[in-house]
Amino acid sequence: MKLKYYLFAIAIFFFTTAQAQNVPSKWSHKVVNPTVEIGGEIELVFTAVIPDKYLVYSNNYDCPNGGPLPAEFLYNLDSTYELVGSPLAVGDEEVFDDIFECNIKEFHTKAEFRQKIKITNSNSSISGILEYQMCAPTGLCVLHKYEFTVENLVVSEKKN
Repeated sequence: MKLKYYLFAIAIFFFTTAQAQNVPSKWSHKVVNPTVEIGGEIELVFTAVIPDKYLVYSNNYDCPNGGPLPAEFLYNLDSTYELVGSPLAVGDEEVFDDIFECNIKEFHTKAEFRQKIKITNSNSSISGILEYQMCAPTGLCVLHKYEFTVENLVVSEKKN
């Protein structure tokens, strides 16, 4: 019976140690020019500070054999806004991944994504989740989430 408790304690130790090695990046978001008319566009900018020697996978690569999980933006879409295109990764680096045998894109030290959004209603409520995979220098990769809500958006009626 003591052996079971001992093995359980060791398993908990390794699990918590592994989790502590891969803390999430520090994300923030802002709207460039948060004052807009109905029918106009805003640009939502997401930035992250990535811990030293860690990496975050970008969103604009395709591995035919699977590959690491790319960053994905999951918006709570409604009729008050429309996404214009896909999120644009800024400053990602293309590298060849020996394990998956394909080119991937990743960020080191800082990540940035930009999303253009068309505002269709004065009561726009933009929110969602960014899911991303981050890897530690030890090779441990963990899926993380960043929940976001756009605040302080000033929408006015379209002028003739």
